[in-house]
Amino acid sequence: MTFFLSNRNIQVLALIGACCGWILLLLLSIREQYAIFTTPSPEALPLYVKGLALNLFIGGIYAFGSVEVRRQELDFQKMLWKLFVTAFVCALVSILVSIILEYFHDDRFALHPYWYSTFFHFEFGALIVVLVMAFVTWKRMILYEKGIFVQRAWTLFEVFLGLALMSHFFRIGIIDIYFNVPYALLVIWMLVLSVNVKWIPLLNFNQKIAGILQVVFILLCLAYFANSLQFYFEKDFFLADDLLKNVFATGLYTFIVIYGVITVLFMLFNLPTSSVYDKRIEEIAVFRQLSSTVTERKSEKEIYKVLFDAAVSTVKADAAWLEMHDGSILMIEGILPKEAELLRRETEQAGFDGMQPKNISYNPYFGKGRRKQYHSVMVIPVLSEDRFFGTIYLLCHIHNAFDKMMLQSITSYANQASIALYNLELMSQIVEGEVWKKNIEIAKTVQERLIPKRWESGDEMEMIVISESAIEVGGDYYDYHKSEEGLFSMIIADVAGKGIKAAFNMAQMKGIFQTLVRMHLSPSELIFRANNALSGCLERSAFITATYYNIDTRQKLISFARAGHCPTLYYQKKEDKAFYFEDKGLGLGILRDESYKQFIMPQEWRYEEGDVMILYTDGIVEAQREDSREQFGYDRLRDFLQQNNSLPVKEICDKLFEEIFDFLGERRLQDDFTLIVIRF
Repeated sequence: MTFFLSNRNIQVLALIGACCGWILLLLLSIREQYAIFTTPSPEALPLYVKGLALNLFIGGIYAFGSVEVRRQELDFQKMLWKLFVTAFVCALVSILVSIILEYFHDDRFALHPYWYSTFFHFEFGALIVVLVMAFVTWKRMILYEKGIFVQRAWTLFEVFLGLALMSHFFRIGIIDIYFNVPYALLVIWMLVLSVNVKWIPLLNFNQKIAGILQVVFILLCLAYFANSLQFYFEKDFFLADDLLKNVFATGLYTFIVIYGVITVLFMLFNLPTSSVYDKRIEEIAVFRQLSSTVTERKSEKEIYKVLFDAAVSTVKADAAWLEMHDGSILMIEGILPKEAELLRRETEQAGFDGMQPKNISYNPYFGKGRRKQYHSVMVIPVLSEDRFFGTIYLLCHIHNAFDKMMLQSITSYANQASIALYNLELMSQIVEGEVWKKNIEIAKTVQERLIPKRWESGDEMEMIVISESAIEVGGDYYDYHKSEEGLFSMIIADVAGKGIKAAFNMAQMKGIFQTLVRMHLSPSELIFRANNALSGCLERSAFITATYYNIDTRQKLISFARAGHCPTLYYQKKEDKAFYFEDKGLGLGILRDESYKQFIMPQEWRYEEGDVMILYTDGIVEAQREDSREQFGYDRLRDFLQQNNSLPVKEICDKLFEEIFDFLGERRLQDDFTLIVIRF
């Protein structure tokens, strides 16, 4: 069975081990001090006993700190802050112990060696905690973006320190040759490792300032510990030097100090470049913010606000305003609109042409500049290749406040903002196009439902209908109604215009036709009432041409009236002659009063078997060649019927379109067309 410990459990066990080690070390030291205090020749404890307790304490702190640092995100500022807090708390413990010792310095009970031993181990424990936590923190920083050499050097250094823990089992003084030789090598090793500070450039200016203060505080804490613990070493009756005066404790203390000092120096040297680095970071943030305005569906005003705030913040302007392309002021700060208008004129007099960015500076000591409130003016147009969006004006009280780099930065902001504004316009157009397309699709669906799908002509007539729109929604309309057996009513109409408006007018025509046709009116009366009805709902510029037919197959009689529509083409088999009915009429909605009636010319025609009637819209006869602008025309249509009247109605339609396409030289019509062929 595999057994895993979570990080939290490891930290709990490590903390328990550290506490046990520290308590055991304290008890052994008290026992040792008691023996010295009560026995002239006390028997010393074996060193390995205290060494084991001390290493248990150090190992527990190390395990706890390693897990804690590893659990943290790679946030170096946060690491330094946590180490700072640790040093601060441990220093408070040491200071508290010093205050107690100072307060009871004349008390014999408090000056008993037992208490000395207890107080010492509090301060000693606090120092070890700071050193070990600093060690694991420095380790994480040194190994950031490590190379092979650094990894190996660190591993050897850590192994060396681990072996140095063995010194706790021997009483080796700092003056021993066994200590001095490895210590000197250790210092060189530490210096090599301590130059690995690749994490420092990742901090911004403020973070470096905070980091310097934090590391300096940690170093001061270590200095304080060294000074405070010196107090115990000066007591002849107190045995504690074997805990600190060995290669491990001294080496660890030295390493922490060396890396801390080098860190402070590197951060100090990096401070001058930090401000430039931070500025570039801010510029990138502004560019990213401006670039994301479109995808985040921000409004045009929000884009201008991002630009305005970024420009004012970057150059630290005392006043500013943003003027739109129409001369209106969208945003203003630190100046009145009347003053802004005056300054705008002055920038034009100073050479600002509205197209190129310009820095204007007025000398505060000579000439007109002495009387001016603002001695530095930066003017940046916001424009793309073919669009001028506006101008941003930045003002500063001091002379030469804006340099070339600032001008380039704000110009870059303005260019990025103009791209964002241009993209926003394109997005709006695309959205409007999509909405329009959707509306057209709806209108087309509505129009298709307005036109009858089935046409019941009975056995008395052979009929076919072909209709097509040049665009998604056209203006042609046809409909029919069977009143009773042998009596048919039909209408063919052409609504002026196309698109949604044409579909809407067609819907009105449909409603009027379906209402009036059930009243069994004569064609002239239906046309007259339809004109009255449409006069109240059509726009003044709109009209509809139409021809209405009543076909009585029992009497073989056609009654019809034309309202400005194309004349009906008829083939009379008896005479073998194709001709147009010579009737007249005015489009619906053109004349909107009672006088319209006088323009209606009702007609009747008795058909015979074999006669052919063609109803159509102007898309047929007005089909036009692009090269010569010649139209297919009424004569060609009449001649066609004269020559092909004997064909079935389906073949008449197919052949007619073949002839029209041959005439045009292409296989499509530019306009809507409707063709109804009826053979009696």
